[in-house]
Amino acid sequence: MCEIMRKYSEEVAEKAYQQGEEAGKEIGQRQANIAAIKNMIIRFRATKEIILEDYTESEYNTAIAELQSESR
Repeated sequence: MCEIMRKYSEEVAEKAYQQGEEAGKEIGQRQANIAAIKNMIIRFRATKEIILEDYTESEYNTAIAELQSESR
């Protein structure tokens, strides 16, 4: 029974690690997207419509909020 529980614990730990790693990648990608949007707005004066062709409205709104916060 102990061997079965040990094996199960290892499988659960591996699955949790993989899920955490995937979540980290998603967070990193979102942060990179927000940084790219901010750059597009600052450097190229890109419009909301142009940005939303490649990014989500949520990412756009976050970028706008961060820019407003930074300018204070």
